[in-house]
Amino acid sequence: MKLYIIAGEASGDLLGSSVMRALRSKMAKKEAVVQKQELEIVGIGGALMRECGLKSLFEIWELAVGGITEAIPHIFKIRQLIKKTAQDIINKAPDIVLTIDSPEFCFRVVKLVRQSRRDIRLIHLVAPSVWAWRPWRARQVAKIYDHLLTLFEFEPPYFNKYGLKTTFVGHPIVESCCEIHGVKDDVLLLMPGSRRQEVKQLLVKFIRAASQIGIKIGIKRVVVPTLPHIESYVRRYIESIPSEIKIETITNNADKEKLYKTAKLAIVAGGTATLQLTLFGCPMIVCYRLSWLSYAIIRPMVRVRYISLVNIIANQSIVPELVQRDCSVDNIIKTAADLDYQQQLRDFDEFSQRLRPGPIELPSEKIASIILEEQLTTNRL
Repeated sequence: MKLYIIAGEASGDLLGSSVMRALRSKMAKKEAVVQKQELEIVGIGGALMRECGLKSLFEIWELAVGGITEAIPHIFKIRQLIKKTAQDIINKAPDIVLTIDSPEFCFRVVKLVRQSRRDIRLIHLVAPSVWAWRPWRARQVAKIYDHLLTLFEFEPPYFNKYGLKTTFVGHPIVESCCEIHGVKDDVLLLMPGSRRQEVKQLLVKFIRAASQIGIKIGIKRVVVPTLPHIESYVRRYIESIPSEIKIETITNNADKEKLYKTAKLAIVAGGTATLQLTLFGCPMIVCYRLSWLSYAIIRPMVRVRYISLVNIIANQSIVPELVQRDCSVDNIIKTAADLDYQQQLRDFDEFSQRLRPGPIELPSEKIASIILEEQLTTNRL
């Protein structure tokens, strides 16, 4: 069995590594559907998937571009990577392609593959947020994929109505967040995102707010959890900003998870990180800024009130959000001082149950089982 996985960003890398481990575990246990089969995994991934044995076609940071206007200078390069990836899939002829999130990249790759190869099963993990904006993408996904795996229970109906086989699998992130509460330490986490554009927009505000937040709520240590491919950039950026406080950077996942459990507060740029912080029980403030032009283009198309996944899924304001003009140093400081930390932790406890599909099978194991079942449809066992 040959599986081609594409994870185009850090959150996808985390999901991809969970799936790879679950698949290898099932193969090692010699489950009925995989007896006498060998597993070969190829494709595109980051550091976590490389730790699981993947040799990536290219570095995923090459795709780390956020915003509409911010992506314009990179369009030619990304088009080349789309063609390169599609051709690599066609040449390697896998049984199954699993794409993870990164819809702007993955959907274009799969469309090219579908034109040339009808015999490859195409699966996508992480439904595009059609419930938030651009609802027509549901029909688009249904035309090019064989199976869609969703992380949230409310998502399948948006795609089933177009005839796409859609399965709620839960979020693999819950598997590493079993112990959600640790003894809180005097630590402030600054998490400005995984893209350089996000770091540039947010980190300077986070740092300028951090010293005042430290005075108001008793912070003694400031840490920036980051990724290997942008750590040097983040370090240089921190050094370029005059500050009275010492700021550390970390990239090790075990160290990050320990801090998520024990930090007093995180200032974070939305995304999957908000789910991790919620499950580990770390109070947070969500901040986000785009260029004024990107925001002006995107805002009229957005159909939800919130930007953080936690608030969107809960359909209420569990965590405070500071977006665009509201994302100011003064507002960050005031929000940190006024935050009801204990109430937020109680809300996190209740919210965490929504990400768990049930006690029978872990999300990554469920995804692995679906991939193996899809393999049966190729008639190659």
